[in-house]
Amino acid sequence: MKREKRLIDERREQIVDLVKQNGMISIEELALQFDTSAMTIRRDIRELEQEGILVRNYGGLITLQSDAQRTAGSAASDPAAGESASPIEDSAADPAVRDLQAAQTGIARFAATLLSKGEMVFANSCSTAIEMLRYISQPDVRVCTNYAAIAADAQRLPCEIELTGGQLDKESGALCGNDTYRSIAQRHAAKAFIGLYGIASDGTISVHDPAQIAINEMMISHSREYFILADHSKAGKLGTYVVDAAGKKGTVLTDPMADPEVLEKLRSQGFHVIVVDDEGEIVA
Repeated sequence: MKREKRLIDERREQIVDLVKQNGMISIEELALQFDTSAMTIRRDIRELEQEGILVRNYGGLITLQSDAQRTAGSAASDPAAGESASPIEDSAADPAVRDLQAAQTGIARFAATLLSKGEMVFANSCSTAIEMLRYISQPDVRVCTNYAAIAADAQRLPCEIELTGGQLDKESGALCGNDTYRSIAQRHAAKAFIGLYGIASDGTISVHDPAQIAINEMMISHSREYFILADHSKAGKLGTYVVDAAGKKGTVLTDPMADPEVLEKLRSQGFHVIVVDDEGEIVA
């Protein structure tokens, strides 16, 4: 039993290390990395969530919790009890994580400025695309999204929300399946805002969940133009599941920490690249 507990603790520490290195990661990737089941990884993540270390975000990706997300005392042992603190308890204070969160907010802020009065746009279920909705200032904007969990906040958002139909993925809060595809296919949007797992230097777009491939492809093909929301942890990254944009080139929104060689290669592939700071101001 002691050996089994030690192996579990080691795996959980390694999971936190991987999240810190990658900024975010999916349950499926972790299961592959540790050659174990997704159920086992979910159990690990639940424990680490309760400790205030990790959190499952929009789209089902795992990230480190921010200070605001951490519940008081959940990550540390009680000093009065004389117990030692966990070696990974302060991981949410990592400057790299703060930089990543600031970059994502800056991208979301800038993306919101691209909207025009009365437009209908697509936003997929990834966190930066959903965060963008908070910053919309133009009137009468309608956003069609497959992120079902947004319904709880819909009345407080400065835009109209149109949810696709589909089957609910309880892990991610996203809708998927044939009804989702049909709902998107029945619309044509001015713009699509696509959060993703990564975009490689050759322009290959990838996601962490195979159920989201066709949804993203449909949003891209049924919009006049599309924007890839890719912070520095995603620029130059290639995941398992590829989204086929059918040769359609979009605009990549990223931050100053993204690899400049990757951005230059993307430009050479025909993508427009905009670099913004954490205030949402263009810097390159």
